[in-house]
Amino acid sequence: MDQLVRSKDFLAIKYHFGSPLIVPNRVPQRQREFQNSHIPLWRRSPRSNLYLTLWYSGLSVGIVGITLGVVQMIKGKPKEA
Repeated sequence: MDQLVRSKDFLAIKYHFGSPLIVPNRVPQRQREFQNSHIPLWRRSPRSNLYLTLWYSGLSVGIVGITLGVVQMIKGKPKEA
């Protein structure tokens, strides 16, 4: 079972195979960055530009696809002679 050892500066995770992974505890630092920022919440994350670009790209493709489909439905099929 995973064991979690906490200290003020480090967060050590010990895996079931016995080798510990020691990483710095960045929670207080990230918390200060998020709480002291006046940027909207959805733009505060370091990867927010990537996520928002993907989201707006997908949204745009979907809206264009729906619009083209509606236009084709309104026009109807061409009549054969």
